[in-house]
Amino acid sequence: MGIWLPTTEGDIDAEWLSAALHDSSDAATANRISQIRIRPVTSAVNLMGEVSRIFIDWDESGARLPATVIAKLPSRNPENRALGLGMGWYEAEHRFYRDLAAHVGLRIPACLFTAADPDTGRYVVLLEDLASLTRVDQLDGLDLARTERTIDALAAMHARWWNNPQLPLVDWLPVGLGEPLRVFGQLMELAWPQFVDATADVLTDADRYVAERFVAGFDAIVDFTLDADWTLIHRDFRVDNMFFDGLDPVVFDWSTVGRGGAFYDVAYFLAGGLEIADRRLHWDRLLSRYVARLDEAGAVVADDGGLALRANALSCLVVPILTGGKVVDTLDARGWTFAATMMRRTFALLHDLDAIAILDA
Repeated sequence: MGIWLPTTEGDIDAEWLSAALHDSSDAATANRISQIRIRPVTSAVNLMGEVSRIFIDWDESGARLPATVIAKLPSRNPENRALGLGMGWYEAEHRFYRDLAAHVGLRIPACLFTAADPDTGRYVVLLEDLASLTRVDQLDGLDLARTERTIDALAAMHARWWNNPQLPLVDWLPVGLGEPLRVFGQLMELAWPQFVDATADVLTDADRYVAERFVAGFDAIVDFTLDADWTLIHRDFRVDNMFFDGLDPVVFDWSTVGRGGAFYDVAYFLAGGLEIADRRLHWDRLLSRYVARLDEAGAVVADDGGLALRANALSCLVVPILTGGKVVDTLDARGWTFAATMMRRTFALLHDLDAIAILDA
C-alpha cells in the first residue's frame, strides 16, 4: 500500500496530500503543500461514495501544480458502504484507474493517485478536477449533438475491447454475463417485496409486470448471455457521470466497470439520458450510428434480431431491484425525482422494445 489511507475527508491534511501527490508529477515532487481546504461535491444521487474538492495552496507556484483535486472515498453511510464493499465497487474503481485507465478507449479524468487497503475497506482515488468543463443535468435530457458524440465515444471503447481475449484475463474485473449472474436472480427474488413497496408511487401495473417477468425469467437472460458478444462496459454510463468538453464526453465514476454485453451501456445511456419523446424520435438513428461506429472499428455485431438489445435493456433493472428500491428511498428531493424519472424512462424503453418478448423466444 505504501501510504496510510484516510477513512473520511476529515482525515486528509496537507501533509497526507503532499505525500499522495508526490509521485504524480515532477513539479509536485519538488514542492510541498502548505494548506488545503476541503469542500464536499454535492450530488443528490451520489449515494455510494464521499466525493470532495480539495483546494490546494502550494509552497511555491508552478504551472503544472493543480490548484484543486477531486478526492473519492467510500460512503460514510454504513449500509451504503457495506453494499459498495460487498459488490466490489470501490475495489473495481481503484483497479480500473491502476490497471485499465490508459487503455480504456475514451476520455476519462486523469488519476493522480489511487490506493486501497481491502482488509480495512479503505480506498482513496484522487482525480483531476474538471469543473471548468460543462455539466448537463440528466433530468433535463441531453441534446442531440452531445448524444451523438457520446454514442461515438462509447462505441470506441466497446470496439477497443470487443470479444478481446485479454479481457477475461483481468481477474479482478467483475463478470456481467454467464453463470456468475445466476445468484442475482435469487437475490432479486428476495428483494422483490421491498422493491414493490418502494416503487409503488413510481411504476405502473404494466411496468411492474415487466419487472416481475424479468425476475421470474432471469435464468433465460443468463442463458442467452452464455454465447453473446461481450466487451468492457461502464455499467453506470449516464449523463450525471460525464463532463463535456464542447460536445465530447469525459466519463467518470468507474466503480461498476465490468465485462458484459455492450448493449447494456447503450440502453442504459439512451433510456436515462434523453427525455422519452426525444429518445423515441432519435432511437433508430442513434442505434444505427452506434452499430456503424463498431463496424468501422472492426467489431462485428451478431445479427440476432435484437435479442441482445432486449436482454441487456432488461438487465438495467438488476441493480434497482437488487437494492430493494433503496435508490428511490432517499430524503433528498432531487435524488427521489432523479431515481423515479430514470425508472420511468427505462420502463418506457422496455415497453417500446417489447423487451420481455425475449423470455418467450
